Amino acid sequence: MPPYAFESDIAGYLSRLEDSCPPSPFARLGIETAVSFIKKGSKASEATIRALTTEGQDSTETLKIVVVDGANADEAARMRETLGDVTVIADPEGAIARRFGVRSWPATASLDEGGAIMGFEGQHHE
Repeated sequence: MPPYAFESDIAGYLSRLEDSCPPSPFARLGIETAVSFIKKGSKASEATIRALTTEGQDSTETLKIVVVDGANADEAARMRETLGDVTVIADPEGAIARRFGVRSWPATASLDEGGAIMGFEGQHHE
């Protein structure tokens, strides 16, 4: 899975390629990743977040990413502060969720160490 798959603004991402910042954590090979797609303000999505934070205390071998549909950068930053070792990505227009084919929230994609999708829990289309 290329790092730009998690960008809601592909043009913005491409313009930042020359930036000297290190690559985002989901661009690194060799790390299993769980990407949870949640919807801002959803009770079911809040339950998924609680489960992620509980699981996060038990295992550090899986990178956890949360894509928040309908959230802006400030809302994602506030959520990031409360979740600890979870990467939170704002998806204000739902572009990232659409790229993954998410049709209902919450949904979780499991990526292997090479970045390939191993499984998907929730409704999506391929």
